Amino acid sequence: MQILKSVQSRYDQDKKAGAKKFDSLPRGIRTAIVSVWFQFGLPTKYPKFWGHVTRNEWEKAVNELRNFYSNPGDQARGDLRRRNHEADIIEAALSRCTSSVDLVFLLDESGSVRATNFQKSLDFVGRLIGSFPEENLRGENGTRFGLSTFSNSYSTKFHLYDYTSQLGYSSAITKVSYSGGGTQLGFALGRVLTDQFSERRGLRPKADGLPRILVVLTDGESHDDVSTPAKTVRDNEITIYAVGVARYDLQQLKDIAPLDQHVITLDSFSKLDAFVSTITSSACYEPRASGNNETITTNVKKGSFKYFSYKVNPEKNLEVSVDDLVGSTMLYASRTTPHPYKYDHDYKFERASQKDKVIVIAGNATSPRSKRSTGNNLQPIYIAVTSDTDSAKFAIVANECDPSVCVEGTNERSGSSKNYSKFPLVFLLGSIAVLLNNYY
Repeated sequence: MQILKSVQSRYDQDKKAGAKKFDSLPRGIRTAIVSVWFQFGLPTKYPKFWGHVTRNEWEKAVNELRNFYSNPGDQARGDLRRRNHEADIIEAALSRCTSSVDLVFLLDESGSVRATNFQKSLDFVGRLIGSFPEENLRGENGTRFGLSTFSNSYSTKFHLYDYTSQLGYSSAITKVSYSGGGTQLGFALGRVLTDQFSERRGLRPKADGLPRILVVLTDGESHDDVSTPAKTVRDNEITIYAVGVARYDLQQLKDIAPLDQHVITLDSFSKLDAFVSTITSSACYEPRASGNNETITTNVKKGSFKYFSYKVNPEKNLEVSVDDLVGSTMLYASRTTPHPYKYDHDYKFERASQKDKVIVIAGNATSPRSKRSTGNNLQPIYIAVTSDTDSAKFAIVANECDPSVCVEGTNERSGSSKNYSKFPLVFLLGSIAVLLNNYY
């Protein structure tokens, strides 16, 4: 708590005319500022970022975080990722998430939750939906939300195709009531897959390449098996975030989520508000879980990224092919970071003018987090695609291949791009989440 007071005091002292007081800043922005202070101390260590902060120049602050180091190659990867996560959180707090996702909430309404805490869960859902711009909720490519609840039964409150405006979602949330009952999360996971994640209910086709996300919020231990139905959900290329509050069962949360980074634990429902920006930024930039041999055709704008994740046998390689259909793209690949970019990757392909791009990356696990990953020893591989032109349309497909005939590297015609990193993985979302839990 002392660090929060120190940041607030210094900010209010330094803020320029017209800038908001610290208490009036969105919580996510305050979290990002505290995170930078926590690592570096006084603002004299980061004058450019602090100058933008005290002027409330948030786009410039985000840009400074994404390009924080003059010589990124000499910095620890963890620092680079931490700066990127802080930038993501600021953008989420400003309702600037322009990514499109299909996101479903599954809320625990069992007797142990009680009505007051269930209302806090609904408030959390409303604020998270409110973090997405109004214009990003409309049209075939807009973000869509669904809401279901569970106890010893399962209930749908609205499907992915039901609403296309903030008013529609907020009105629907106010009509949700609390029922109580037992805790049968395993049963609910099976039902939510067939009920919500269905094209007849508004889910977009896999070929569209949109992330599919399920946020599960529960306060206790389920009375039935969760691992088997959770795996079935994940096998359908759906990413699960497991949020446990108060009397949660940590092992069950880990059984539900694909990776530790998708597990969030809180000691009370009152702390949910502090995590809105964190979870929004995570959902906004969540890689699209993709299947091998699955061709995805999609678009990306300059300055933004489309992220994809694949699973590969550690003894195999993954061959990723991208064909530019309109405009030009650049690619980055990583075994460890879900958001590879020019300063943090294992392989890159930056010859944008070449229309047929191939990266081959080994599937050997390189970190403890990767080895925990999916429960079947598969290694995640992450791909990021950005546009070198105003916008680009591209097709991406990945295939597992034998290293004896499919050699690591790229087909970049200016030469092979091999850029392995010796830096260890640092789990950033968790570290920022710890700050949230400690200071709010």
